[in-house]
Amino acid sequence: MAVVPSHIKAHQKDGELELQWADSSACRLKYTLLRGECPCANCISEHTGERLLDLTTIPEEIHPTKIQLTGNYALQIFWSDNHNTGMYTWEHLMKLCQS
Repeated sequence: MAVVPSHIKAHQKDGELELQWADSSACRLKYTLLRGECPCANCISEHTGERLLDLTTIPEEIHPTKIQLTGNYALQIFWSDNHNTGMYTWEHLMKLCQS
């Protein structure tokens, strides 16, 4: 069973998403990192796993315009570059926190 965040907070000034997990661990992830790690089929090839998104095209000032829960397993982030199809599962976010 995946660890679930107990608290999620966007820090617009710092350009980071803060995640506090039910196991008491916490991390902050840069928005540029999160946008670059979008798991959707437009950003990652569903056949090869190869990244399709050119990371150099992500604006430094990228930020979420909206963040919403998707069921009990993920976040959907609506980005300032109008991208919103990625579902960031708790497992994916935890891996990013650990890297």
